[in-house]
Amino acid sequence: TSVILPFNGLYMVVDNSNTYLYILSSNSNLTVQRVHINNFITDTLIISAQQDASGMVIDSYSTYLYVCTANSPADVIRVNLSNFSTITTLTLNSGENTIGGYNGVAIDNGYLKLYIACANSYLANDPHIVVINLSSFTRTGSSSLLPGYDNSYSVVADGLGLNGYIYVLCRNSTTNNKVIIKIAQGGLYPLTFLYDY
Repeated sequence: TSVILPFNGLYMVVDNSNTYLYILSSNSNLTVQRVHINNFITDTLIISAQQDASGMVIDSYSTYLYVCTANSPADVIRVNLSNFSTITTLTLNSGENTIGGYNGVAIDNGYLKLYIACANSYLANDPHIVVINLSSFTRTGSSSLLPGYDNSYSVVADGLGLNGYIYVLCRNSTTNNKVIIKIAQGGLYPLTFLYDY
């Protein structure tokens, strides 16, 4: 069994009940397709006039879907999955831009935080992580990585909440090596260079 999807799909996630797949696509708008896993019935929701994104995640209760657009500054779009229609948009601060095509969004369901990898521009030596409080859906702060690193390609959270860590994959602009940086979630510090390759 198959379903025809737009050519330029960007990201895909599945809900925790294994009922729906959510596929983020970019045509003239960003759209989310909800595909029922058993019968492949598909609904489509336009979520933004933007045409690129840097990531999509779903919370552990399958209550909300979060999409981060790739624009200047980035928008974080929250879709209510109970009705697959209610959309709330949070625009980040000036200079908090994201890069399309990278997995720049991570969620920690226990800590109720969303982490977004940002930079002022592509290859800019100023990557930083913006923190969104999911309870209030507000921006609560950011943490800059060290100078000499750019392109926050990907960010993941270990899900351990206040005592856990996030991991950021970026580039050493001097050596051109990829670097994994480990950051304590409680205060987004200290920075630990975990792997340089």
